[in-house]
Amino acid sequence: MAEIRVTGQGRTTSAPDEATFTFGCQGRGSEANAALSQATDAAKSLVALLDDIGIPEDKRGVERARVHPRVLWRKDREVRDGWDANATVSCTISDPTAAFDLLEKATLLDHVSVQGPNWRIRPDNPAHEEARKLAVDDARMKAESYARAAGLTLGELMEIIESGSVQSAPMMRGLAAAGGAAAESLEPSEQSVYANITMVYHAL
Repeated sequence: MAEIRVTGQGRTTSAPDEATFTFGCQGRGSEANAALSQATDAAKSLVALLDDIGIPEDKRGVERARVHPRVLWRKDREVRDGWDANATVSCTISDPTAAFDLLEKATLLDHVSVQGPNWRIRPDNPAHEEARKLAVDDARMKAESYARAAGLTLGELMEIIESGSVQSAPMMRGLAAAGGAAAESLEPSEQSVYANITMVYHAL
């Protein structure tokens, strides 16, 4: 009895379900409380914007806050030069138009940096199941082909090993020319979802 071990890959595409944003709210001051106050004011402005956009509280939150001394090197010595503060706020949003509106308005806030939108497909998206099915079909087809080439009959499936699944990062499409993009012109492009699997068969 022989053993045939094959790998299969499945790929499908889907529109992303949601995007994440990460915002950095910064503050600087000669004293720690002054730096923290500036960062807190920036965070309050950001929260007000999130309220205005309509992002619910359960889709946003403060990930971390940090206050640390700012130092400079002078004549080979470390000298304290005030304090820096940073509060990191994240949120999740599913509407592309609202996402672009948030991006556009957040860049106008003082002492706020923006990372995003990072679009993604949720684990319950049917694209994942379809990619897995395609991966299984691909592996089975290879196993049958190898068995025929070797003059064998494909037997019982003995083992299935998931090698992992990934999704590629989508780009934004439909942006208007620089200098005047409208929220309605923004769409996240479709995202590829891959599934990789190893299947082991007995062959007679």
